Amino acid sequence: MTLDVVICTRDRADDLGRCLASLAVQTTRPDRILVINSGRPLRSAAAAVEVVESDPGLPRQRNVALDLAEGDLVAFVDDDVELRADYFEHVLGWLVDNPQAIGVSGHIDNDVPFSAASRAFRRVFVLSTGDGLLQPSGDLIYLYHPSQPTRVHALSGSNMVWRRSVIEAIRFDEALHGYAYMEDVDFSLRAGVHGEMWMLPDAHLVHRKTETSRVPPREYVRQVIANGAYLFTKHQHAYELRRGAYARRVTGRSAAYIALAARRGSREPVLGLAQGLAALPAALRRGRLARCGQWP
Repeated sequence: MTLDVVICTRDRADDLGRCLASLAVQTTRPDRILVINSGRPLRSAAAAVEVVESDPGLPRQRNVALDLAEGDLVAFVDDDVELRADYFEHVLGWLVDNPQAIGVSGHIDNDVPFSAASRAFRRVFVLSTGDGLLQPSGDLIYLYHPSQPTRVHALSGSNMVWRRSVIEAIRFDEALHGYAYMEDVDFSLRAGVHGEMWMLPDAHLVHRKTETSRVPPREYVRQVIANGAYLFTKHQHAYELRRGAYARRVTGRSAAYIALAARRGSREPVLGLAQGLAALPAALRRGRLARCGQWP
């Protein structure tokens, strides 16, 4: 199978360089590397790398790449990711041996698991504990540290490899702007009707989660609340999500951000929460329209 690797980037030249270096030493080399740049012009890139300019917004950049992709497989890798040298060897081997699998993600070595207290809190408020499964509230976080190949409801946007024949008619939702919290979950839920998604324990990587060009805390919290509302109503009927569970989700998130603001002595999480809650009615309405194919 041929493999196209896509890296969406914005003003992270050093991180991008480390990511490209990890691709250069893969035991199974990509056939093509597409860098979709929405920031300052890149001063240099390896000869084998194609740089394409794009308007900003992660879903938009990913869609630009989908329009250009030609490989049997399309891998989306964040610019602050470094793959172990045998990452694609394990990924391609799994997809060859498991034709029912339409997409996979690997094992992010530096993920910090939730504490026992955090997992208990999350269960009370129907929040994901990092098991890769969609909750009745609509919350979902990819699986942390799979110990064996595990079927999940969504892949990690930092490293996800798809069969292009399955996803070529699907697009990332550009109604989710900028950092686009949960854009990978939304795409996975729509792709999942076509086959299985798996997390692989032997395809290792590190996700640095660099602070460079990262969304500010206030905007991040706003997106957590507003995007969560939009996607809840967008997928509510297809996945039988429950409004009562969603209300508990919002309550739990709100309490957590208020506690975070107090602990850090910062108003930013609370201001983001206020903006997100103010956006809830419009976000819920947009989600209902998107479910009916009327938005965007």
